[in-house]
Amino acid sequence: MLATTESHKGHEYTGRLMHALARNYSSDLGAMLYWPWPVYWDFVRKIPYQDDPTLFLNPEREIVSRPKYMISGYFPALDCKKKSILLASHAWANRLPYKFLAGIENGGAEIHHVFPVVFDGRAWVNADATLPSNRYGEAKPFLTYAEELAP
Repeated sequence: MLATTESHKGHEYTGRLMHALARNYSSDLGAMLYWPWPVYWDFVRKIPYQDDPTLFLNPEREIVSRPKYMISGYFPALDCKKKSILLASHAWANRLPYKFLAGIENGGAEIHHVFPVVFDGRAWVNADATLPSNRYGEAKPFLTYAEELAP
């Protein structure tokens, strides 16, 4: 599977698909699985960001993919869903507990963002690498609502 481009079926459905892609295809990362978590997180953070509707010109579609296509350059830029899958793949393969949180930032009525949090042995830490300006573990002061996406 290169990518799914099916109609949007809700954030819960997308979350289950994201978990499945991260867990079933974590081996796609190859040697990157052995990179230290901070190095890998920074690699994902530096991948250019672009939202799916702008990239694929169809806002009614959810587009997710397995990791090998995201790191191969098939996608010129990645949105929050795809970057979250990349991070969860590494976390899953290295037994680093993770969760996907879906939320609303800066107000609004609909969930429009997803990001992973990881358990560092002491606490759950924000691992949102969506934008190049993000910093590992930084607070999310503009997050007005969040819910965990179950596997």
